[in-house]
Formats: sequence, C-alpha cells, structure tokens
Amino acid sequence: MDIKLPRLGEGAESGTVVSIFVKAGDQVKEGQTILELENEKAVAPIPASASGRVAKLYVKEGDKITAGQSILALAEDGAGTPAADVPHEGTQPAAATPAVSIAQPRRPSQEIPGAAVLGAPVANGTVAASPTVRKLAQDLGIDLTRVRGSEHGGRIALEDLRAYIQQLQHFAFESGNASATGVAVPKPASERIDFAKWGPYTRQPMSSVRKIIAQRMHESWASVPRVTQFDEADITGLVALRKKYMAKYEKKGGHLTLTPFLIVTAFAALYTRFSGSWELRALFYGVAPVIVALILKASWQLGRKTLKADPLGWALAVAAAVITALLQKELVVLFIGAGLLGSLWWSRGQPPPKPASTSGALLVFGGAGMQAPAAKLFLFFFKTAFLVFGSGLVIAPFLKAYVVDQYHWLDDRQFLDAVAVGMITPGPVVITATFVGFLLDGLAGAGAATAGIFAPSVLLTLIAAPLLKRYRQNPYVQGFVKGVVAAVVGALLGTTLLVARTAIGDVFTAAAALIALTVVLRWNKLPEPLVVLAAAFAGLAAYPLLNPAWM
Repeated sequence: MDIKLPRLGEGAESGTVVSIFVKAGDQVKEGQTILELENEKAVAPIPASASGRVAKLYVKEGDKITAGQSILALAEDGAGTPAADVPHEGTQPAAATPAVSIAQPRRPSQEIPGAAVLGAPVANGTVAASPTVRKLAQDLGIDLTRVRGSEHGGRIALEDLRAYIQQLQHFAFESGNASATGVAVPKPASERIDFAKWGPYTRQPMSSVRKIIAQRMHESWASVPRVTQFDEADITGLVALRKKYMAKYEKKGGHLTLTPFLIVTAFAALYTRFSGSWELRALFYGVAPVIVALILKASWQLGRKTLKADPLGWALAVAAAVITALLQKELVVLFIGAGLLGSLWWSRGQPPPKPASTSGALLVFGGAGMQAPAAKLFLFFFKTAFLVFGSGLVIAPFLKAYVVDQYHWLDDRQFLDAVAVGMITPGPVVITATFVGFLLDGLAGAGAATAGIFAPSVLLTLIAAPLLKRYRQNPYVQGFVKGVVAAVVGALLGTTLLVARTAIGDVFTAAAALIALTVVLRWNKLPEPLVVLAAAFAGLAAYPLLNPAWM
C-alpha cells in the first residue's frame, strides 16, 4: 500500500521535502514521523498512516509534492515488493479513502449549514443565546438579532456565530475585489538589483517560509506608509524663568534644571509603552522590595532626627501608623489632629504668645470650574505639596491614600513603580508627581503635576518665610509642627507596610528587602541608586527562573 500526503490545512496543498527519516527496508509503525514537509506557513512532520516495511520511496529531499501524492510504499511482512495493483506516483484509486483526515475550517465561499445568513434583525429584538456567545458577540461588535440560530427554539450556538462571521468575511472579500472601475490595482513591480556591482556573489535556494517572509516584507515596505510624528512644545517662558532665578539659587548652592523632569517624562513614556513586557516587570520585581527597604530607612531616620526620645511623639507616630494601615484614607485630618494635640501638649507652661501687629497673607485656592484632567492634577499636587513641603518621601502616603485608595487613578503596582522612579532618578523624590501625571494625562499631565508639586515651595519660600521667622519661637506653632511631624513619620511607616504587601510576595522579594535594609542601614553613605541598580539586575535574572504568578 502507498502512504500519501494528506491535506495539511486550508491553503496548504503542497510543500517541499526537508528531511526523510526512513529508507527502503525500514520497519515503520502507524503514527511514526516519516518526513518533514515545509510550506509557506511552517515545517510540519508527516506521520505514517499505517504500519509495515518500507518497500520503496517515491520522493527525495528537496522534492515539491502535493496533497494526495504517494510518498512511499509499504509492504506486508514477508513481501518483497508492493502489490502490482497498488497505484504509484500520485494516482489515486476511486474507492480509496484518505489515510489521514485533518479537519478543515469552513471557507467563506462554502455553503454554511443552519440559517446564519445576513438579513433583517429579529422582529421583537430578543434572541436566545448563552452568556459565552453574547460576550463574544459583544466583543466583536456583532448584532445577535441578525444571526439566526440553528438549535431548538432558534437558540444561537457558537457555530452559528462563527458561520455568520464567515459570511461577513465572504461578502467583504467579494466587495473588495470589485472596485469602482472594475480594474484591480496592480501591485508595485519588484526592483531588480544587480548584486554583481558589489563583487562576486553566490545564489542559494531559499526555503518556502523564507520566500513568503521576503515577499510579505517587500509588500509591507512598498504599500504601508511609514509615518514619524514629532511634537513640539514652546518652553520659551520656562527657560526665561529658569534664567531669571538661576543666579540666586546658585549662590545658595542649588541648581535650577529641567533634566529631572525630562528624564522622568521619558521614563514614564517608556513605562507606558512597554508596561506589558516581562522585562519591565522583571526590573520592578527586583526593585520594588528594595524601595520598601529604602522607605523604611527614611522613616526611621526622620523619626530619630525629629522625635528623638520624646515618648508622646513616638506614641503619635505609632497611632498614625496604625490608623493609616487600617483606614487607608483621610491623612489631612490625621495630621491636623496630631498638630492640634501637639500644640496643646508641648506648649504647657509656656507664656502665651504676643499678638502680631503685622499683616499677613491668606492663600485661597480651589478647583471650581476646572474639570480637565491636567487641571485636577495641578490642584491635587498643589494642595499636597503644602503638606509635604520639606520632606520628599512624605509624598508616598499621600499618593497611596488619595491617588490609589480614594481616587483610584493608579493601582498598588503602578504606585510602587512611581515611587521607585522618583527615588532612582536624579532630582528630589517629589519628582514622582511627574511620573504619575504622565501616566494619567500624558505630557500635559506631567507638566501640570510638576508645576503643582513645586509651586508651593516657591510660594512658601517667598511669602511664608518671613512669617515663619517671626513666629518660629511661638510654643503653639512649635508644638503644632512637632505633632504633624510625628504623624508624618507614622503615616510613612503605615504606608510602607501597605505597599509591602504588593512588593513582597515570595522568598526572593522578602530576601531582597531584608538584604537591602541591612545594607542601607549598615553603610548609610552608599548611594541608593546603586542599590536599586543591583536589585534591578537581580530581578532580571530571577524573574524568568522563578516566573512569579502573583505579580
């Protein structure tokens, strides 16, 4: 008997023999791979449809064969040659059936069973279909009232929906072939290249797959337009403002530069573009637990520096940490309450302050009539900056409480990534606002968030500094500030515990956080970006090996 090449699928009627794994005299079993065939789609193994001994091979490597053509002849055990009445070289007996039957998808031009045809919608507008069929139709934008069901009572099955889609494809194909003039648009002719002008060369036959790839790439290059988009932004006013105040800041040891804003904006654009790639997730897989360790270190250093050995200060910090971890919202009320309690407690026994005779200034701001995302971002970070002025990492609990938990602008993972970017890029940690703004509203959001987070610093420096100098010895003011600082330390610690649940989910991340915390506390002069960089490389190496499913 002959083993013939079966049909491999729709449009796969022929191919080129790449490898032959048997020879005359070999014993083969049913299902054993006898050769590999390459067509325009892939290289496919061809199995034997019966068992026996190979009596003769009809093909050799490099031959092009079609479906139904004989590949080899099998002889029964003990027979030397194939039977005389067995046809060869592609002839097929009338009563023979294919040895391998591969299910073929229905072509658009074939008759479609059932009643799935294009027509008017159902009169009453109600259809019977399972939730799976309804969800698929909704995702594809298909009106189920135009699909006729083939099951009992006109119920639409998944096969009816597929048949309807194939009918749509068939009509679209027929409509596309008929142009307004009835003349098909010719494809651009391939340019013949004379390779001899660059020196001697040799020609080698290309595989079918490579020929198809080359053809498709040429068609894409010749027919698909290539577009490059450039966006321009007028920063004349920003540059003028920088030049105006640059000399004053340089005298105080500071520098005014746009570099941090540009770096964070570019990083946010890359983050948005490649957020689904495993490489980016691997980077933050290693960086996230280290960020938790760095925030813990900052909380400890801020508390030790400001609270020292004051038992009430540490009690307020612990209470703020517990409230933040449990409620996860409304930090402003917490800070104001701690400030009022501190003002009453730490001002005991002090003489009452003298009334001030100088006039002051009142800052009023609000969001009436401003509905654009950029305007909302500016107002949020503008108000937030008045409370985080003086300590960059204090922005972390505010972002967690409002941006994540209350407004739901970001999720926990994006929030942690934003804090990480703010800590590893040059500039103050509050540059995290730029990253958040870009994620929410692109370049306009980044600019609005950056302006909002830095504007209060300028205003407080120019307007509030004289008032603070005048009243900084006031015991009530001192007590209020001390109470707020204690609440800030606790809120920062509570937020760190919350984000640790997102950053630490296995042994690797737990070990990374513990090692990073030990390193930054033991060698406190070690640059933190260096620790983060080492964690990023560790995450890239560990992620493909561990493949954490919890991320």
